[in-house]
Amino acid sequence: MHICSCVNSITTNISKLLDHWLKQAVILLPSYIRDTTHLIQTIEDKTFEKDILLCTVDVTNMYTNIPTDEGNQAALKALETLKRSKPDLGMPDTQVMLDLLNTVT
Repeated sequence: MHICSCVNSITTNISKLLDHWLKQAVILLPSYIRDTTHLIQTIEDKTFEKDILLCTVDVTNMYTNIPTDEGNQAALKALETLKRSKPDLGMPDTQVMLDLLNTVT
């Protein structure tokens, strides 16, 4: 597999469209943590056992390590949740979104 830059390619606008909708979808995921402050707010009222060690990791550039089919299915599931949760947003059909994902991945 080769990784190549697709900036300013014919798929750039597709990627921008998907990014627009996925950014809105990801914040609905129960595992979503926006930043350090959000993490602290999320766990500050929790009680942990004495021997528990909490660790965090900032991850970037993981796209090449995500299996394409599984990543696209996870994205589709998040987009379907967004469409159900906020039907008045005018999001394109989820099958269209999956087709676009498959085009750019």
